[in-house]
Amino acid sequence: MRDIPHLLFICLLTLGTPIVLAQQYAFNSEEETIEGWYHSHEIQTWTTKGGDIDVIMEVRDKVERSLGAKRFPELVDTQIEFGPGNWSYE
Repeated sequence: MRDIPHLLFICLLTLGTPIVLAQQYAFNSEEETIEGWYHSHEIQTWTTKGGDIDVIMEVRDKVERSLGAKRFPELVDTQIEFGPGNWSYE
C-alpha cells in the first residue's frame, strides 16, 4: 500500500518521456540502415549465414509492396496485421 506514491511518481515522471524508434539508437552500417524502413537490412550477414540473395530480395519487395495498415505509415515494414507483407510472416 505504501508503494503507491512511488508508482504514481514513476508514472508521472515517464509521461513526458518521448517514445523513440529502435533505429534512432541502432548502430547499423550504411548498408543495413534503409530510409523508410523500421528494420535494418543485414543482407551481408544473411548471405554469410546461408541466405539466398534472390529470396532475401523477393521478401523485401513483398514487404515493401504490402498494402496493409501500418503502425507507422511512413515506414513500409510496420504492417500491423499478420499475413502477406508482414515482416514476420514473410
